[in-house]
Amino acid sequence: MHQEKNSSSAPLRCQFMSAQGERRIGHLMAKTTWHNGRRAGFRGMVSDISQEMEAKARIQFLSRHDAITGLSNRIQL
Repeated sequence: MHQEKNSSSAPLRCQFMSAQGERRIGHLMAKTTWHNGRRAGFRGMVSDISQEMEAKARIQFLSRHDAITGLSNRIQL
């Protein structure tokens, strides 16, 4: 097997359920682990980015809609 010492990794967006049963959005980073020159598995971490994604969606909505009425603004027309 080929051992990738300097392999680049790209973050992945994933969905998971919290311990309270809520649907969450995560940012997953993982790297390959090696043992005796063979791929043994993966090690990584997930960061919860749910609030960030909700804030971006809210900003996007407010940029195109009136904050009070929720109707489309001039940009939408």
